[in-house]
Amino acid sequence: WLLVGRATQGIGSAAIVPAGFAAITTIYPNRYGRLIGLMGAVQASVTLAGAPLGGWLGTWLGWRDSLHIVAVIAVLPVLLGRFTIPGATGQSSTAEPTHLLRAPLVRRAVTQTIVLAVIAFGVSTYLPLLLQTQFLLDVARSAVLATPTLIGVAVGSIIGGVLAERRDTTHIAWLIILAGLLLTWVPFVAAVAVGSALTAAGVGLGLPSQLVAVERIATAAHASKAGGTIQGARNIGGALGVVLTLP
Repeated sequence: WLLVGRATQGIGSAAIVPAGFAAITTIYPNRYGRLIGLMGAVQASVTLAGAPLGGWLGTWLGWRDSLHIVAVIAVLPVLLGRFTIPGATGQSSTAEPTHLLRAPLVRRAVTQTIVLAVIAFGVSTYLPLLLQTQFLLDVARSAVLATPTLIGVAVGSIIGGVLAERRDTTHIAWLIILAGLLLTWVPFVAAVAVGSALTAAGVGLGLPSQLVAVERIATAAHASKAGGTIQGARNIGGALGVVLTLP
């Protein structure tokens, strides 16, 4: 039953994120870039923080109570969405279907998203292992040193969302990621922590541009499809990132 519940949870999560991106694009067409960046910052931060937080809750409360807490928390966004999100107006329901992956720009954005997600989840998985095995730090200190990584991806996503309305930030993002990855090779704790944070900031900076690029091609009538395409790419990259970094 745990596997069935986890599968149901995954289906719900996969469905709600594209719907959120579509709501932003439809309701706020003139500000969707920065709002997508803000939403991406929240999504990336809580996703990267989820594993260590879940481990802490499971250790102190047990896995049953941890799942109960998650179920209670899940009710809050449902209520907020029901009573605070205005209804969309003017969206055509007879729009022609858009075959997004036929567009070269969309395929490039999907590829970039997968690689960025591999790096993001790879860093978030590898960093605690590195700090505990190579530098012999305990779990508490490792969590503290991983905090800048969460801050980095959040700040990068917000800035990336604002800039994505006017320009493609992908090239700048990759330069920042490269600098961060090189810094993580320096055999000092501070260098590893700063390098990971810089890498995460570069990922956050680059992801909004991929979604904005696909949203512009898809138009508002197919915003959910665009969001689902990019979210699927993030999930694939995240899974690969975790698998590739585990010993």
